[in-house]
Amino acid sequence: MRVTTLLKKLLGMKHVLVEGFDIEQGCLVIFVKPSRRMPRCSCCGIKRPGYDRLGPRPWRHLDFAGVPVYLRYGRRRVQCPKCGVHVEKVPWSESPESHFTTAF
Repeated sequence: MRVTTLLKKLLGMKHVLVEGFDIEQGCLVIFVKPSRRMPRCSCCGIKRPGYDRLGPRPWRHLDFAGVPVYLRYGRRRVQCPKCGVHVEKVPWSESPESHFTTAF
C-alpha cells in the first residue's frame, strides 16, 4: 500500500485526493486537493471554472497518534454569476474562512 493511500484512509474523507506529505516542526503536513475537477462556489455551491490559484494554506485536522496534522492546499478562485468572485468550496471545511477541518 502506498503512503498516500494510507493517509487518505486515515483522513476518512470523501472527495479528497492526497498528493503527498511532509514533516515540518514535528507536525504532519498532508498535501491534498478536492477530487472534483470543476471547483464550486463557496457561497452557493454552483460549479464554475477556476481562473487562478491562491497560495497554499493550512487547515488544522485531528491528531494522528498525538502528532499534529495539517492539510495544505492552494484554493482556486471562481467567478460566480450570482455571488461574484469567491474561493472554491473544499470538502474538508464547512466555511471558506475557517482554518480547521470539519472533523476538528
